[in-house]
Amino acid sequence: LYVLMFMLDMSYNFGAVNGRLLLGQTAWQWPPAFDEPWLARSITDFWGRRWHRVLRRMFIQLGSRPGYVIGGQAGAVLGAFLVSTILHDWSIWGMGGGFAFIPTAVFFMTLGLGTVIESAFTRRTGWKVAGFPGWLWNIMVMILSGLLMVDNWMGRGLVGSDLFPSYFRPGKLLVDVVLYTLRLRP
Repeated sequence: LYVLMFMLDMSYNFGAVNGRLLLGQTAWQWPPAFDEPWLARSITDFWGRRWHRVLRRMFIQLGSRPGYVIGGQAGAVLGAFLVSTILHDWSIWGMGGGFAFIPTAVFFMTLGLGTVIESAFTRRTGWKVAGFPGWLWNIMVMILSGLLMVDNWMGRGLVGSDLFPSYFRPGKLLVDVVLYTLRLRP
């Protein structure tokens, strides 16, 4: 998880630096990609504020807007999570792991349903899902719905994939420079 967060954050920050320096964009156009996701007090808090929103516009345009027409507010939420399901499934396929739609859909659509349930709970009771019970609910739903997907993705080679091309490994480059500097490597 931390490696994926690092990669997303690094790519996002690269875009932010270029946007600010080359295009003259302002800081408010590049808010931080993550906001301490481990502190999320509900599923809605996690996906709406704390996890990255790099692809937010795509999820709204392709998922939420058509979903709203079909099923109102719940359809909008589930539409965004369906687009996320498809995107993540295609990512595994693009890495040569084949399609894994069902396990991926179980994870993302369960979280979409959890978001809809939280909204219904708040409308009925007037209380937001929050605090330690909300954190526990979020963690339990994430872990239980994610087990099938993560197991499937790991079996399809996600763990063994190269996040950097073999000719560009920043960690290896750094170690090689240190070893060369210390004359421990020819």
